[in-house]
Formats: sequence, C-alpha cells, structure tokens
Amino acid sequence: MDGDIAELYAKLNLTENESEAINLEDVVDEDIELKASLSLVGKLLTKKPYNLNHMKNALTSAWRLAKGFNMKEIGDNLFACEFNSKSDRIRILNEAPWHFDKQVIIFEPLSGNLQPGVVGLEVSPFWMRIYNLPLNCRGKAAVTKIAGKVGRIIECSDDEMGTWERFSRVRVMVDVTKPIVRGTKIINPLGESCWVAIKYEKIQNFCYWCGHLDHTVADCETKPEEMEVEEWPYGPVL
Repeated sequence: MDGDIAELYAKLNLTENESEAINLEDVVDEDIELKASLSLVGKLLTKKPYNLNHMKNALTSAWRLAKGFNMKEIGDNLFACEFNSKSDRIRILNEAPWHFDKQVIIFEPLSGNLQPGVVGLEVSPFWMRIYNLPLNCRGKAAVTKIAGKVGRIIECSDDEMGTWERFSRVRVMVDVTKPIVRGTKIINPLGESCWVAIKYEKIQNFCYWCGHLDHTVADCETKPEEMEVEEWPYGPVL
C-alpha cells in the first residue's frame, strides 16, 4: 500500500545502483504544474470502503460548479480533484469541510512535489463555537488564546467578538487524528478555575466513545462491550 512506501524505504539496504539519485530538477513538466495549480488532493476520513464514483456524484451535486471537475484515485484512500477554474478550487477550499456519507473529506492544495505515499492529510478546517465565556473575557485576545488550544487559527468571526452573544466563533485547523476537544479549563481574571464548552459546525459522524472522526461508536475498537449510552464521553451536543 502507498502509505507503507516511506517506511519500507527506510528499512531497505540499498545497493550502490539504487542509492545513486536521479536528478529531476530539469524535467519539471509545465503542463503538470498547471494541472496541480487547479487541483486538490483529498482523503475521506473513514475506515470503511467506499465507492469513488458515488462520492464524485455527491460532490457534483453539492458543489454545483459551472465548469465541472474531474476526480481520480491516486493512492490508498487518496484522490485528486482537478477543477477547470482556479476560482472553483479556491471556493471549495474556503467552504470546507465537505462530507460524503456523513464522513469528513480532508482537502489540501496539490503540490507538484507531492508523493502519494507520504501524504499526511491530518488537519481540516472547522468553525468552532466557544460557549460560557466570562463576560470580561470575550475580546479577540482571550478567544484566540482558547481557540489556539484546538488548532491553528485561520479566521475569526469579528461579529461575535467582544459581544454578549451566546458564543464566540473561530475557524481553526483541527487535527483529525486526535479526539475532538470538548472544551477547556480556564483561569478567569479573578484567578478562579472554570470550564468553557466548545461545539463545532459541520461535523456529522464521529465516535461518541473515543471522540475520533473516522468512525462511529458502532465501529469503535476501544469501546467496552457493556457500556450504557449515558456513560459515553461524547455525544451529538458537540
């Protein structure tokens, strides 16, 4: 499988001929570079098999692109979407996350130097909402400090900053290899410890036991067999 290539390479005892590198700096294909600039590499965050054509049909309906797009499998649970305009590519990235069969699709720009065997695709953008903030901790500095615990901040909703709304809203890059962050303890300006809750927009399926996004509780390998629903640490409230 493509994901094992880098690990296999590290274990190889290369011969002299295999160790001699071929320099490709002078053979970069401009047409391929152009195609890359119009493309995204993607991965469906799931442990189950799926049909790429069915996903393409679902995305075609959701995206409603005037000029369409092509989708090709390029590796193990890895595919490339080639658009016919850069504006379409930018819009799809900006409006992420997208889903298929209620599972998150991770997208990132396709670089011409990208190798399918070493693609990470471990972060995805989400709008998160921070609830129950102290009334004197609703400025941008406080909100971004809390959001930074979840992931790299890429956008703030200024309309909810420093207001008396129910929540403050921030767009962050979430590490999808880790459990969802449900909230965090904070120390308010009086030195008191308190809890603020976090919820996410456009998260559909995830595990109510371990908090990971690539499966549901029915397929969780770590959930005890005998466990009441009310004992699950996560739930639809997120």
